[in-house]
Amino acid sequence: MRKRTITFVAFTIITSLVGCNTQSDDGVGEKPRPSTESSIYFREGAAHTIHMVEKEERTVLIDGATDAFTFTETSGEGITVSKLTAPARLKIKAKSVGTYPILLAEGSKKATLNVVVNERDTGWKNGIFTIEDIDGDKTEEKSTGYVEIELPAGTYTYDSNSLLPENARDRVQVQVIGEKIRVTALNHYDENTPITFKVKNQKNQERTVVIKRVTKFWRTESNGYFLVALSNPIYVTKRSFDERRTPPKVPYTVKSVYNGASSSSVQQEFLWNNPKITKIDLNNMETIQSSSFMNSSNLETIIAGKVTTIEHDALKGTKIKKLVLPEITKIHGTLPSTLQYLTLGKKFTYMWDNTLRGTENSLMELRIEVTTPGQITYFPPYGDPNYKIIGENNTAKLLVPKQALEDYKIRFPWITTLFKGGVEGYE
Repeated sequence: MRKRTITFVAFTIITSLVGCNTQSDDGVGEKPRPSTESSIYFREGAAHTIHMVEKEERTVLIDGATDAFTFTETSGEGITVSKLTAPARLKIKAKSVGTYPILLAEGSKKATLNVVVNERDTGWKNGIFTIEDIDGDKTEEKSTGYVEIELPAGTYTYDSNSLLPENARDRVQVQVIGEKIRVTALNHYDENTPITFKVKNQKNQERTVVIKRVTKFWRTESNGYFLVALSNPIYVTKRSFDERRTPPKVPYTVKSVYNGASSSSVQQEFLWNNPKITKIDLNNMETIQSSSFMNSSNLETIIAGKVTTIEHDALKGTKIKKLVLPEITKIHGTLPSTLQYLTLGKKFTYMWDNTLRGTENSLMELRIEVTTPGQITYFPPYGDPNYKIIGENNTAKLLVPKQALEDYKIRFPWITTLFKGGVEGYE
């Protein structure tokens, strides 16, 4: 009796599994393949839905169809559809919001593809388009210095009389280009009242563009190769620097900065002796020329991730406390007397006489990441007590890679006595 019961249960389970498989196939023993937003499985009576947005183009694979398949689409202007073969596909361009059925056929087999077109997010929210910032400095490789806005549907045009506040025309240029409005940065703008203007249609319906900030700190020359000065000494203020969370980047194309001068006169435009500059990101700059930022007395932060060379007294007289120079090869002249931490990367080869003179009361740590000290061709003194990179009365510590510590002591034996904070290896 027990055996019969077990046999009956097993038979029931097997029958159930076979039934599930039969129901899930396409009627000819082939299990359907999954459909996605870009691939549909073509089977008799099936209906599949894909989702698109206005102006989107997409190619959809008709899996299970041959090149002989046909389609019928009657939406008019809602979508446009064309057939592609090898493999069987449909190329669909969405034009306007709505749901549009495409009827598919091959022989006696018919199916439906429903295309749901949703409104495309063009940035307009409740009749307002907000521009958080315009990168007038072109700090990224593909930066343009402008923002383009797609005009709303319904023949909207720019109302030039609506541009506010009064000095906004000094800060931005607004142009209509085809179906878009281009807003180009002219001068820096970071005031509390945003720049605004309106677009209107033939029914006098309005929408508003809000520009919160225009970033344009710098002026360049030689097709952007040289950093020269502030973009405008009136519109760029110390507050412009102070209110930024991160240092403003110089243009992506800049590789060097013009020489400065030792004059004590306060500059309103140039980068040396300029009290406005508090922080700066040198971006792709490779060379800081002599006296470039000399005596810019409020400069506290500088990001110099690509800098390879610092020329004579380029940063002297600033308030910089920390310098991280991963790509540096050469340093000439004196660094700021406020410097506390200095990191020299693996490519470092050369440091001039008296480089750290004046930092005796501030420098806490000099970190050199060079693992082969023999590549450092000039690191004074070479037995000459008159040439020392830092004065005897210091508390600075020298850190070098742990595996190279003994090599440093052999090549530069004077480091153990010159750096009063000690010489240590780090992992």
